[in-house]
Amino acid sequence: MSVIKRTAPSGSVTWLARVFREFDTDAGRQKVVAKSFRTQKEAKAWEAKTLKDVAGGTFQERSKVTLAEFFYQWLNDSAKIKLKVQTVELYERSFRLYVQPHIGKMQLQSITPLDIQGVYAKLIVGPKAVAPQTVKNAHTALRSCLKQAVRWRQIPFNPAVDVDLPKRMGEQAKIRSFTPEQAQAFLASCRRLNQGVVLMFALVSGARPGEYLALLWSDIDWAAGTVRIERTLVWPKGGGWHFDTPKTRKSGRTISLPVEMLDELRQHRIRQLELKEFLGDDWRSQHDLVFTDTKGNAVYERHLGTRNFKAVLKHAGLPMDFRLYDLRHGCATLLLVANVSAKIVADRMGHSSVTQTLDTYSHVLPALEHRATDELRNILFPAPDRPADQTIACLPPASELDDSQDGPEKSEGGEPDGLRDSH
Repeated sequence: MSVIKRTAPSGSVTWLARVFREFDTDAGRQKVVAKSFRTQKEAKAWEAKTLKDVAGGTFQERSKVTLAEFFYQWLNDSAKIKLKVQTVELYERSFRLYVQPHIGKMQLQSITPLDIQGVYAKLIVGPKAVAPQTVKNAHTALRSCLKQAVRWRQIPFNPAVDVDLPKRMGEQAKIRSFTPEQAQAFLASCRRLNQGVVLMFALVSGARPGEYLALLWSDIDWAAGTVRIERTLVWPKGGGWHFDTPKTRKSGRTISLPVEMLDELRQHRIRQLELKEFLGDDWRSQHDLVFTDTKGNAVYERHLGTRNFKAVLKHAGLPMDFRLYDLRHGCATLLLVANVSAKIVADRMGHSSVTQTLDTYSHVLPALEHRATDELRNILFPAPDRPADQTIACLPPASELDDSQDGPEKSEGGEPDGLRDSH
């Protein structure tokens, strides 16, 4: 280790600082890291810091790898091993569209919190501004990647930690849901149109699309009147589908079904067996799926939402801007309005906690609070000559609710760094 003065032919002076590291057995010599400075003071300061980092095992060798190069290496070598397919696809798309164009070519070790903050500032202003949730998705992907870079000793700290996200990032947006009257009209139309039984099940059960599309007939306990959620159906990019584990630990659950829904499923089972017998070898299902298309294939979620679901909405005279996922929201909202315990609703939804349920469906809390106040009044201030208050907890019209899906799962069970949850 040393600081050497060097004088160029022109007379200019620079100072070369060198720090000797461990012995390189492959090269047969000791590793050296060196850097030039304009002043002796700067050279000695760098030498002291480098010696400290080498001794503490935190020294990072300078690398020319870019952020984009490292991101895709991390995505292929690490993320795909431990994350779900949907998460990996979301990370890749978010980085490619919203981060890579701005700082993807910068060297990984040169990225600073200010660089990342500048990217987010560009994303949320201007004619092509994106939604706060989009920024969050990009941030989650970048933060996860840089977190691994720290673990792999590529950078000393994670620069994505010390940045500010859009102001509304932490706010829970309201969700869309049917009113009781709309729900009844929807169910009536389900009985008349193609794939109506799967849409009916979606509203009654409150399950996620990937969960009910992965159901097998063996998951239904006819005697107990329940269905067991044990897997999810995934359609990755590139075609094909496969089963995956439930989204979170709490997602594996048992849901009780009304007698009417069980009767619909029995009739559906009879029709499916008749179709299977009629098609014979042309029946393509290798699994005993509850819900299939007319050839026995798994139902494609996107087609279910854009074709069958929209057809039912139109037949029922309901707003066409409802989305397939709003059936899940509708189940939870109607149960809360009916004064069902939030704990029971959380268990049915597969939420990680009651807090998550109440945060997600906060738009019904004022009605529940008003009802609780009336109940307390009847208990504490009884009046025999006064009829009990008949508080009607009505949902606001669908047009007054924000068009938004569930907010972040926090962090999913098994999914890192606050990836947005679909509750």
